[in-house]
Amino acid sequence: MRKSFNKRTNHKLLTVVDVFCGAGGLSTGFLAARGELGEHYDIVFAVDHDQHAMRTYRANHFADQPADQCPRACCDDIGKVDAARILSVIRPRKHVDVLIGGPSCQGVSPAGLRNPDDKRNQMLLAFVRLVEELRPKWFVMENVPGLTHSNNRELLAEILRLLSSIKGYEVAGDVLLAADYGVPQFRYRLFLIGTRTGTPIRFPSPSYLRATNAEKHSYETVSEAIGDLAAIAPTEIEPGEDPARSQAVVPNHWCRAITEINRRRIATVSKAHDWRDIPIELLPARYFTTRSSDQKGSYGRLAWDWPAYTVTNASLNITAGAFTHPDHDRCLSVREVARIQSFPDEYVFLGSLEAQYRQVGNAVPPLLARAVAETILNSHFRPARTARSNQVGRLTPQVVSDSMVTGEELPTLTPRFPHPAAARRTATRNSGNIPHGPTPDPALQSVWTLSKRPPDPWPEATRRLRILATQPKNVRAAKRAQAIVQFIDGIPRGDIVVTARASETSVSKWVNGYFANGPDGWRAFHSRLDELAKSNPRLTREIQQKVARVRELLLSPAKAAESAEPRLHMNRYLRGLIRRFGRYSVDELITSVETSMSTRIGTVYIGDLLAIADAVFPRSHPLPDQAKQQSMCNRASAHSASQ
Repeated sequence: MRKSFNKRTNHKLLTVVDVFCGAGGLSTGFLAARGELGEHYDIVFAVDHDQHAMRTYRANHFADQPADQCPRACCDDIGKVDAARILSVIRPRKHVDVLIGGPSCQGVSPAGLRNPDDKRNQMLLAFVRLVEELRPKWFVMENVPGLTHSNNRELLAEILRLLSSIKGYEVAGDVLLAADYGVPQFRYRLFLIGTRTGTPIRFPSPSYLRATNAEKHSYETVSEAIGDLAAIAPTEIEPGEDPARSQAVVPNHWCRAITEINRRRIATVSKAHDWRDIPIELLPARYFTTRSSDQKGSYGRLAWDWPAYTVTNASLNITAGAFTHPDHDRCLSVREVARIQSFPDEYVFLGSLEAQYRQVGNAVPPLLARAVAETILNSHFRPARTARSNQVGRLTPQVVSDSMVTGEELPTLTPRFPHPAAARRTATRNSGNIPHGPTPDPALQSVWTLSKRPPDPWPEATRRLRILATQPKNVRAAKRAQAIVQFIDGIPRGDIVVTARASETSVSKWVNGYFANGPDGWRAFHSRLDELAKSNPRLTREIQQKVARVRELLLSPAKAAESAEPRLHMNRYLRGLIRRFGRYSVDELITSVETSMSTRIGTVYIGDLLAIADAVFPRSHPLPDQAKQQSMCNRASAHSASQ
């Protein structure tokens, strides 16, 4: 899928300034855009603080000018760039038609902590300042959909308020799916568009049909994007090695070399699946304090017949997402990621290997940017016609403000598209007559919203949570424990949410689960431990005792401090369980345990899962090999189905 873009033509044009331009994804899309009568854009100024990204930008957009004599593409802190400087560089032009940019989003992204107080969010406000100073006819701010998250809603509302308060401007926003516009990737991006022209603000209508389980999708796939590169082995570059010394048949077709243990791990993962395929004995130690529903996509392998999921600046790290090649046991090359982002092959990325992956992963897919740019062109030159044929933005200052006052959620902006093979595996596991655990009394699961907080129902367990909340080696568990303790201590709900750096929905689930079911409810079991084997008191006691042994280091900080074990939970008993059940994957072991117990065990922690399996399958009655063989057949079937 090497899409070349047309060169500029002499029709009506709009001048563009690209701030926070990165490697140039937005600029590439805008330059490729064409109105119905050939209207187009001209990039007159670009700036970013990343020197590697600016080398790439200049090489692809200002190659005719020496790098050290190219003031129109400068490497600088955007906070130091103002309208006077921009206008002095673009002379004799006296104004800017369109301001575009993607301010840093790490402070509000799902991969970060969704912290509205993150200093990096000041870059968002720098964009607002440039709109005030330049007063362009149009502006486009691109960001992550995490800005619409409930924990960031106040920041989003403030940005919309500031932009719409600038005299003469109307503002609207929406979250767009890149796959809807020809990008072979399920990648969502938030766009805020504003104008002072009085013309209606519209967003591009999807040009590709959305996938459903009932009909074959028409999205661009991984095969269409990178299938022809499968026969060309990329150069595997060791950490610290200069990619410029490597030779590649296709530009940037090189990738990070991975360790042997990671190669063994991903060799066990089927297409469209992730770490839950890996035998337990091969899992990193940190995964034993992970729930079976966490780390979604980690060690994920792409499927040829489906779009990729969001590629990021960590695409060189197979542990960070679905970045494993469909056939080969390696991460995607820089060029493969660039193709999945819809960059043409002639677009070359410069800098270190890490810098190249960062530039590609942070970029706006050019085809998505082009769809937005063409909608603006048609809105600008043919407003009445465009108003009838395109979408109204779902996010307005009023809609976002109202959602904060009423507490109502925004419309669903980011629906998910699981691969059919993954959906089939889930459906197979959920088929049959295995019931879910009993549903706790709803009254016990809504303490978060009560005006008067009830007394602590689990004082002994809370004592342990206070200890856990201070243990830095178990950050995720400590954060949840701290939130629960703060609620019990009467800390205001808003302060708890801010401290936890999570959404109020998440924090309320931790608190409600703890009050309803104690530690087991907080640990996200769908059913209580003492009811997993309700008809078998002996098995119930066994489960409780063995889970307690797995967690024993949590009970005594002194014991934890003196332990020679490298991580919490990795005690001698757990290591023995790993040796015993290590040949099974997490999915296989959960299926076997649930089948034997005739009940669901929920999103259980992996260490706890092993303890439950030890109780369900004592050494005198080991887990049958037939279960392993059946699981291997299921994995082989899923692997074949995804090809």
